[in-house]
Amino acid sequence: MNTKVLFASFALVFLAELGDKTQLTALAFAASSKSPWAVFFGTSLALITTTALAVIFGEMLSRVLPERVLHIGSGVMFVLVGLVLLVNEARKVPAVAPMPEPAETSMVQPAGFLSRMVLRHAILFETEMVDALESATEVCDDAALRQGLEEVTKEDHVHIESLKELVTGIPQADDEPDTGASEKPETVSPPAPVADALAAMEGIEADEADSPFHKLIQKQEAIAEFYIALARMSHLHDARDTLRWLAMEEIRHAQHLCSLINHDDQPA
Repeated sequence: MNTKVLFASFALVFLAELGDKTQLTALAFAASSKSPWAVFFGTSLALITTTALAVIFGEMLSRVLPERVLHIGSGVMFVLVGLVLLVNEARKVPAVAPMPEPAETSMVQPAGFLSRMVLRHAILFETEMVDALESATEVCDDAALRQGLEEVTKEDHVHIESLKELVTGIPQADDEPDTGASEKPETVSPPAPVADALAAMEGIEADEADSPFHKLIQKQEAIAEFYIALARMSHLHDARDTLRWLAMEEIRHAQHLCSLINHDDQPA
């Protein structure tokens, strides 16, 4: 017996089968059964049988084919088996989706730029609201209504300062266009929900049938809807809270003025 071939075959098969399915199957059987020796003899017999079949088949091939052909055939089979394994593993890997092409910077405005643009709309409307409240206060003859208008005016000044803090707190991207403080908000089209709220406020201003006081109430309700639309668009938690608070303040102002006007309209 050739001891060199004996040890070489033992080492190769031992390393190849170490951690293989056969060994893992034997491990699972031995762990779940109460007869480890039966598992040992059964798996050993299976390995002996498969090895015997391989040796017999190899011996038969050596009698039919030349040794050189056997060596070449063994190498080709080894390469083919390796390729099959690689192809199977490659099919299991999920396909990587192609990276989307970057959008042109000239066609897309940064989110921070749009937020600042919309908030400038809000500051503009709050400023117009303050002017309208001050004008209404000057022509108001009712003392209670005048006092209510003055209180609402002071609170709207606080709203303007809150909006200015929101504008300064929005980060500016490096590639964002520097519009400057003098740019009008109308230069960029706002998102659809905000545009609807803006159109509602413009419609209130154009309606000449309502009295100035009723216009104030309608405008405050429209500004509240404007703030709600902004809150739904905002990605910052603090900004959403501030915008919702501003919306509730405008609704409260509208209710307060409405109650004062209705009280003033009631007959004595």
